[in-house]
Amino acid sequence: IEQQDGEFDPATFNDRYEDALRDVVAAKRKGKKVIAAAPAEPEKVIDLMAALKRSLGGQGASRTRAERFVKARGSADSGSRTRTKATPARRKGAAKGAAKGSARKSA
Repeated sequence: IEQQDGEFDPATFNDRYEDALRDVVAAKRKGKKVIAAAPAEPEKVIDLMAALKRSLGGQGASRTRAERFVKARGSADSGSRTRTKATPARRKGAAKGAAKGSARKSA
């Protein structure tokens, strides 16, 4: 920011848009045909809802890779151990906070 900090002198400012517009107007006055620039190609717009539905629907390369991985791990681990669902750890003091909160509401 400090590099661009300084006094602004409008007399030294060169407006390129205004210059280009003046050139177009001058060309039209002389009877020349003005050719507009080609419009920019539209950017690829991603439909987020469609992408989310595909990911949830089990379509896509990542799902296939995951299935192959699970299948490979399943055959390597077959019968070696059973997986159980982990129980979430309880936070200490959770009951105290609930008791204090209800006491405050009634006061």
